[in-house]
Amino acid sequence: MLDGINIVCHALDPKKWFESPELLGVDGFPLEVMESTGEILEKPRKAKYKGLTFSVSPSKSGGVRCWVDGSIHKYKNDGLYNYDRFTFTDIRNVVAEMQKRFCIDPSKAYLHGLEIGVNLEYSSNSQVVRVIKSAIVHKDKAYSWPPRSRINGKMCSRGEYEVKIYHKGNESGIEKPILRLEVKVLKMRFLDAYGLETLADLLNTGKVYALIEVLFDALKHTVFIDPYAELNFLNQRERLVLETFRQPERWAGLGFEQRRSKREQVKRILEKCNAFNVYADLKKRVFEEWERLKNGDSEAEKIPTFSPIFEPKEAVEKPMFSPLECMGENMGFTLCDEQTKMIPPKEVETRVCCSCGSDISHQRKKSRFCAEKYKGVGAKKCRNKDSNQRKTKRLQVMRAKEKDMYVRITYHAANNEGEQFSDVLHSSEIAVSREWLDRVVRVELLKETPGTLAGSTAKELLQGLTNSNLGEQCAS
Repeated sequence: MLDGINIVCHALDPKKWFESPELLGVDGFPLEVMESTGEILEKPRKAKYKGLTFSVSPSKSGGVRCWVDGSIHKYKNDGLYNYDRFTFTDIRNVVAEMQKRFCIDPSKAYLHGLEIGVNLEYSSNSQVVRVIKSAIVHKDKAYSWPPRSRINGKMCSRGEYEVKIYHKGNESGIEKPILRLEVKVLKMRFLDAYGLETLADLLNTGKVYALIEVLFDALKHTVFIDPYAELNFLNQRERLVLETFRQPERWAGLGFEQRRSKREQVKRILEKCNAFNVYADLKKRVFEEWERLKNGDSEAEKIPTFSPIFEPKEAVEKPMFSPLECMGENMGFTLCDEQTKMIPPKEVETRVCCSCGSDISHQRKKSRFCAEKYKGVGAKKCRNKDSNQRKTKRLQVMRAKEKDMYVRITYHAANNEGEQFSDVLHSSEIAVSREWLDRVVRVELLKETPGTLAGSTAKELLQGLTNSNLGEQCAS
């Protein structure tokens, strides 16, 4: 869930660390001196303990700066390993111990880096290797093997963050097929929308749970091409397209629309040749593992009202042969002129843009908005209008989480946009996802905490609702 951290501790007296028996250990916080003169050099003094490095260094303002970096996951396991599960409860326990042992105030320990990830268990090493090999590019930048690394994995650096996919069992030196999917945040402004500033924010279940979107976003922008796809089902042109876009350099320099078009083309070809859907499988595994990590927390037993929905896809291709052809001679017939006249003309389904309402029946069937091919640059406004609505709702929820507020959510029932429902939830109960935002109609922040019914009043209300429901069932 979370692993590496980099925090700067404000309002901390370094003497607390210098006097700590755990940090002093063997050669804890050694002083560096110039051998020729014996002069003490103003360099950071460091001590290591259970996978964390505690540093005290001179600051430009004349004082000192205390900071900690390393793996809080390894800290849980006495600094030995981090290939097991690390739950919300574990996060709280580690932060509480850091506060007690090393006088670190979570509300004054500011985050400068964070690792978000999950360890996914597979049934065999070959499955893990297959997923790693299938990762081609993240947006327009190639996944590559880390230089001089013996770890079986790939990484893509994006400036503010890094996306990593690697064999965790291999990295940890154990014989277990574990895949690690990780986003290492180098600049905390990348997580501005999630309201994470200090170590105390990692104790907020709602804020940490929402970080699953960071992993989903990394998967969404990754091109996966199964290296073991059955090419026998493809014609020569389709094989050429697939082989071309297996090469990462082919994606470099493509614009957003060009990448989207090529991704759709590659997706259709992979579906035709029965390739393993790495993206769908990874997304499902990440969601299930995230739920397990969340449910390890005694205060997070309730599953959020809205959760990402994963529906199995059905085959859309026609059968390879007609059953009638196997039963004997094909029997055909020809319509006469009168019969031909009686056949009603084929109705063309009218489809409109989800944003501006323009007719898009002439575009491909999966189109939801106006295409630049037909409308030009103005088509971007349609897509932006739709995405801006989701962004606004998401920011409202994040703002509510920052202020620890309740919200009223008005949403469509699943697969029924005509009927609307409304729920009042605490902001920490909401998991913001693309599927959730598409169903939400309106988000209202409640300034006052909703009242709670209890005792006889609550019983009377429940009894009244039960009687009403029973009456409706009898009437129907």
